[in-house]
Amino acid sequence: MSYSKMAKSKTPSVASVPTIKIVLCGPHTVYWVTKETKIGADILKNQLHDKELAHAKKFTAKSRKDEFLRGRWLFHKVVKNADALLPGTQGMPKWPETVHGSITHKDGHVMFVKTSPTTHYSIGIDLEKVKNLKPGVEKKICTPEDLQTLEDILRDPFQKRDDLVMLLFSIKESLFKAHFPLGKKRFDFQDVYFTGMSASRKEIYLTLKTRTSPQTDAGHKVTGYFNFIDIDGERYVITSCDEK
Repeated sequence: MSYSKMAKSKTPSVASVPTIKIVLCGPHTVYWVTKETKIGADILKNQLHDKELAHAKKFTAKSRKDEFLRGRWLFHKVVKNADALLPGTQGMPKWPETVHGSITHKDGHVMFVKTSPTTHYSIGIDLEKVKNLKPGVEKKICTPEDLQTLEDILRDPFQKRDDLVMLLFSIKESLFKAHFPLGKKRFDFQDVYFTGMSASRKEIYLTLKTRTSPQTDAGHKVTGYFNFIDIDGERYVITSCDEK
């Protein structure tokens, strides 16, 4: 992340312009505001809608308020002249008719991806930090089919179990974000399993165990995408999936 350095002079200083980074996740362009990026209150006031600013005041936790404001700022920088982006069903953003999108937050980082309703029903994105999981967490994330596929993939000595389990956690989060707007139906980690992946293409292949929407019945197959990235020496995974 680059910043404009304010020179020491007698002239008034000019505030740094917030910078947006771009990273790819499969075919999807992901817009990213890092946690170090400063977005001043004056910028938010000038670039967000009054309804968005008012909604942000409902959050009691400063971290949640910041996530909401930074996510909306990012949305408006990418999608020009859009109306206010407010929460809809289950708190998910109510996207305008011209754009389908998804927002994710983690450790102060905010990411946004968009697509056109003319090419996709919906899209989902997630960002997670790769870490050692507590005992029992893996069983909550993984179906019996997942565990079998994991063991097959882990025969490759270059694959790491924590990477794969966090990848599964994240892609199932992305899948929920993509499918819930279509059917307004809640489902969990045990309702979808993965059948394999391509490390070279950064793709992961999923199958639904349950009907999640009128367009996505049990047995429906989904191709998800992933990208492992390094942020300040920490390993993160970005995942995304869409429905066409």
